[in-house]
Amino acid sequence: MRTTGPMNQGMGAMVSRASDAPSTVETPPTNVTMSLRSPRCARWLGRRLTMVVLVMATIESAMMIWLQYRQHVNYGTYGYDVGLYDQATWLLGQGPFSSPFLTSRGLPVWGHHVNPILIALSPLTRLGAGAMFFSALQTVVVFLGALPIAWLTRSKTGSAAAGLALAVVYLLYPANIFFAFFYFHPELLAPLPMLLMAWFAHQRRFRFMWLCAVIALACREEVSVVVAAFGLVLAVGAMRRRDRSLIVHATCLCLVAAAWFVICTKLIIPGAVGGEPFYLGTFYGKYGSSYGDIARNLVSDPALAGGLVTDGNRGTFLLDLFGPLLFLPVFSLPVVMVIGPLMGLLMSSNPQSQSIQSHYSALLVAGLFLATVEVVRAHWSRRWGRGLVVALVLSSIGASIVRSPAPWSLNRLIWKNEESHRVALDRAVALIPNDARVSAMGNIVPHLSHRSVIYQFPNPLERYFYGEFALEDPTAQLARPAHFPATVDWIIVQRSGLRSFAWVADRAVADGDFEIVFDADDVLVLRSTRREDVEQ
Repeated sequence: MRTTGPMNQGMGAMVSRASDAPSTVETPPTNVTMSLRSPRCARWLGRRLTMVVLVMATIESAMMIWLQYRQHVNYGTYGYDVGLYDQATWLLGQGPFSSPFLTSRGLPVWGHHVNPILIALSPLTRLGAGAMFFSALQTVVVFLGALPIAWLTRSKTGSAAAGLALAVVYLLYPANIFFAFFYFHPELLAPLPMLLMAWFAHQRRFRFMWLCAVIALACREEVSVVVAAFGLVLAVGAMRRRDRSLIVHATCLCLVAAAWFVICTKLIIPGAVGGEPFYLGTFYGKYGSSYGDIARNLVSDPALAGGLVTDGNRGTFLLDLFGPLLFLPVFSLPVVMVIGPLMGLLMSSNPQSQSIQSHYSALLVAGLFLATVEVVRAHWSRRWGRGLVVALVLSSIGASIVRSPAPWSLNRLIWKNEESHRVALDRAVALIPNDARVSAMGNIVPHLSHRSVIYQFPNPLERYFYGEFALEDPTAQLARPAHFPATVDWIIVQRSGLRSFAWVADRAVADGDFEIVFDADDVLVLRSTRREDVEQ
C-alpha cells in the first residue's frame, strides 16, 4: 500500500511482519554499515548498541541516584507523595490482599489510586526497602526506556547510529530527568513497559506485548487510557496491512484497557471511598462531578475548554513537552497516545499538572517518543533525514541544560544537598519507637513511614489536606476531625517550617496532652502524656 507521509504511514512500520524485524535484539540490520562513514564503526555499533545505551543509562541513573540519596538524607523529600506511597507499599507488605488505610493521606490505599504494582513491590519492604530504594529503582526503570527506543529506531531506519541518537534524546529529555527529582510514584514505572509493548508488537511477539501491557496497567488507572490509544494505533496499522491476527490483538488490547479503566474508576475506587475518585472534584470540579458529566459538559459547552493552551503555565508546559522533540510528534499517528492524558492535564486545576517537574507527564512520554521514532523513520531515507536526527540531538542537549535538573544543567541548584539541622533531625527521628503512632512534618514523614499510623502534621490535631479535598464548608478543613482512625503518641516537627500551624504544637503542650522530650537546633519532639497509649 502506498503511503505519502508520517501521518498516513502512522504505525504501519511498527506492525511489520516478522520477516521485516531482526530476529534478536542484538542482530543489526544488514544495511547498518551504510549509515556511517566508517563501516568498521558502524559494524561495532550495530553489534553493541544495546551495551552502549545500557552504559549511558547506567551512568545517568547513578548520577541521579546519588543526588536523590543526598536529598533524602538531608530531609529534602516529603510526605506527599514519597512518604504516602512508601507507607502504602509497606502496608501492602503486611497484608497484600487487604485494603489498608493511608493515615498519611486520609484515604484507603485503593481509594487513592489503583496501583497493583505496589503489591509486587511490597515484599521488598520486609527486606528493608523504603522510600530511597524505590526512588532509585524508579530512576533506573525510567532511563532503561532508552533501550526500546534505540531498538525500534534501528529496526525502522536500518541504522544503529540513528538508534543511538534517539536513545540520547530520550536520556536527555528534561521530563525524564525530572522524574528522578520528583521521587517515587508508581506511574513513573509505566513508560518502560509501554515502550517495550511497542517493541514486542513490532516484532510480533504478542505474549510479551501482553505481559508488558499488564505491567503498565498495574502502575495506575489512568495508564489504561494510553494503552487503549496504543491498541487503536496498532489496529489502524493492522487494518491497512490487512493483518487479521494483529487486528484481533489490537482490538482486544483496546477493550481490556478500557474495561480496566471502568473497573478502577467505577468499582474499585468508589468501593473503597464510597464515591467518585477524589481527583474528579479536586481537579475537574468546574467541568462536572463525574466522567460522564465532564464529557457531556465539554461537548455541550466547548467554551469550558477555552484557555487550555494560554491560561497559566500551559503554554510553557506544551513547549517543555514538544520543544525538545522539535514538535515532531504532532506529525505522526502515535500522537493519539498523547491526546487523552494531555487534555486531562491541561484541564486540571492543579498547577502541578501543567509542569514537566511533576509525575503527571509520565503518561505522555511513551506516546511522544513513539511518535518521534515514526517521524524519523519516515524521513530517514530522504536527504534531510540525517540532519533531522542531528537537530533532535542538539535540541535535547540544549533543553537538558536549560530546563532539566541534571548535574550539568542550569537548574542543578534545586537539589537539596545540605541540611544544617540534619544532625538534630537524625537524633530526633531515632527517638521515635518503630511501632509508635506519629504526626510528623512533611519532610520527616518519609523517614518514619513504615508504620500503621503516620500523619502529616498538623493532622490529626487539626485537619489539613486529609481525606476528601472538596468540602462544602471550606472552614471544615481546620475542624477537629473526631473520625480520625487513631490518636498519636509522638509529634516531630521543625519550628521554622510550622508557619501558620505553630499554634497547634504550642496548644498540644499548653493543654497538657504532650510534653517536650527534645528541643534543639530548630527540631521539636513531643511525646503524649498518656503513658498507657505510648507504651502500647
